[in-house]
Amino acid sequence: MGGLADYTTRARRFASRHPILNHVSPQVSFWITAYILLSFTVHLASVNLALSFSVQIETNPWPLLLAGGITGFLYGCALGLLDYFFDKQFFRNKPLGKIIVLKSFMSLVLLIVCFNFFKVCFIQCTTFTGIQQIFTGS
Repeated sequence: MGGLADYTTRARRFASRHPILNHVSPQVSFWITAYILLSFTVHLASVNLALSFSVQIETNPWPLLLAGGITGFLYGCALGLLDYFFDKQFFRNKPLGKIIVLKSFMSLVLLIVCFNFFKVCFIQCTTFTGIQQIFTGS
C-alpha cells in the first residue's frame, strides 16, 4: 500500500508542478491516435479502390501513418496550449454554453489553419510545379 500512495503523491506533485502538460498531453495522445486511425482508413480505402478498378498501385502505409502522427502531434499541442491559456485567462466565470461555442469555434479555426498550413507545406512542395515555383519565384 505504501508504494501506491507514494506513486499517487508523486503523480499529483508532478501534475501540480507542470499544469501545461496536464492540458496538452491528453490532447496530443487523442489527436495522434485519431489521425493515425484516419491515415490507416485512408490507406485501406485507397487499396480498396485500387482493387475495385483493377489498377496496379504500390501502396505503402508508412508515409501516411507518419504524416498522421506528425499532424496529430502538432494539432494536439496547438489545441492543448490554446485550451490551457484560454481556460486560465478568458473562460473564468463564463457560462458553459458560451464556453462550448467559443471552444468549438476556436477548434474549427485552428483545424482550418493547420490544414491550410499542411496543404502549403506538403502538397505544393512535393509536386514538381510547386518545387519549380519555389525556386523560380513565379
